[in-house]
Amino acid sequence: MKNAQIVWYFLILLCIFGLAGQAQAQDASLGDRAREGTSPEDFVPNGWKVDFQVSGDLNGDGVPDVAAILIEDKREDDRTDADEGPKHAFIVLLGADNGKFLLAGTNFKLLQCKGCGGVKEFVDIQIKKGVVVVSQMSGSREYTYSTWRFRYDQKLQRFILIGMDIEEGDNVLGKKKIVSSNYLTGLKTIQEGKKTSSSTMNGINTSRQALFLEDVVE
Repeated sequence: MKNAQIVWYFLILLCIFGLAGQAQAQDASLGDRAREGTSPEDFVPNGWKVDFQVSGDLNGDGVPDVAAILIEDKREDDRTDADEGPKHAFIVLLGADNGKFLLAGTNFKLLQCKGCGGVKEFVDIQIKKGVVVVSQMSGSREYTYSTWRFRYDQKLQRFILIGMDIEEGDNVLGKKKIVSSNYLTGLKTIQEGKKTSSSTMNGINTSRQALFLEDVVE
């Protein structure tokens, strides 16, 4: 009986260390990115490529910066029926006076994979008034449209989440509900039909308490 327990514990330890090693290997593949380069392609990990990119000034220095959507460079022939579509990610680069770019933010956890969003699948990134705006849509008759806004914090030298909008609706019934969260003021607004209500989110009222771009998940 004692020997059986020892074997059982040994098998559990093997599983734990195996999963940890797999996670570390995956993190290493995603973490293999340059910190400085001359083009967005210089910051793309192996097995990925730039899907599309936009430019604009994100830190107020007058030098163009870049925000880009990445996608796994996975061929259809390499996929099995059990595989999901190519994953999406996004990166933000700050431009320097010497013509180079510095890696300012990455997120490989937030966006849905290609082909995972249904009929209304949509993934986008924009720069509006110095803010990185990331959005995606999924569903068909019933849908979810999500938008995240990130702004560069000069003091922290990091991009933080300053706002999020989640819209859920039914195209047949013509119903929709929009929940808007402002992480700078701590105000949450819910709009459903003609009704609008607001409430305060406890503990989220300054940029220091907001989430970093890298930590945001759906």
